Amino acid sequence: MTTPTLAQRLAERERPDTAAFGYQRWDQLLFLHWAYDAAVIQRTLPPGLTVDTYDGRAFLGVVP
Repeated sequence: MTTPTLAQRLAERERPDTAAFGYQRWDQLLFLHWAYDAAVIQRTLPPGLTVDTYDGRAFLGVVP
């Protein structure tokens, strides 16, 4: 994996040249999060991915 340059990161923030093909709203949405053992989550990830932690804890999130 390579680290993107500043120009590449900023390019992601630009509006696309094509028209939007979808629309979504972010109201009436539920986010569920549980603190979980990072080692258990790590075993479920594909090779090359690692668990992110916050304050030493990993979280499992579900957005139904």
